[in-house]
Amino acid sequence: KEYDLIINLDDDNDACKVAAETNHKKIVGAYSKNEKIVYTEDSSIWFDMGLISKFGKKKADKLKAKNMKTYQEIMYEILDLDYKKQEPILILNNDELEFEKEFANKNNISHSLVIGINTAAGGRWHDKKLSVEETAALIDKLNNEIKINNKNIKLLLFGGLEEKERNNKIKKLVKTNIIDAGCDNSLMEFASLVNLCNIL
Repeated sequence: KEYDLIINLDDDNDACKVAAETNHKKIVGAYSKNEKIVYTEDSSIWFDMGLISKFGKKKADKLKAKNMKTYQEIMYEILDLDYKKQEPILILNNDELEFEKEFANKNNISHSLVIGINTAAGGRWHDKKLSVEETAALIDKLNNEIKINNKNIKLLLFGGLEEKERNNKIKKLVKTNIIDAGCDNSLMEFASLVNLCNIL
């Protein structure tokens, strides 16, 4: 089967290989070529700032520091779409909404200001993570400063499987009541718990 258009806005090796090996008339984004990841000119606004930049990491970092556009603006520009600050939409099904409701009831979350703390930052960007101690301090500070104005605040601790040990350390350090959202939720269960949050 041949596709008119392949779009790959990820520099993941497997995704680039699939993009290159799929029959297509046109490609936008990153793809594999001669066992190297390259990208199309119309996607250079994004990839010039990334790890696969044709300019190298030093200039990519400078371009990233100068960039004033959001990820969404850049993606719309690459795809030649009209950007009007459209919000992404994720529709939860009845099971997911029920999961959210049960969690809220079990943890007495109703008419609360709910702040989610997601301790994950992905495997690639280790420097984006606060330390365990800094995260615990942030949680306590949020609780103490916001409770002055809002008595009904709930803090939820989020993470994935990789954060299980890290979140256990954080829970031992905090002096604040924090609700553990768990680290073994499915993607859509995670989304349904994020839906409880006013701020994440």
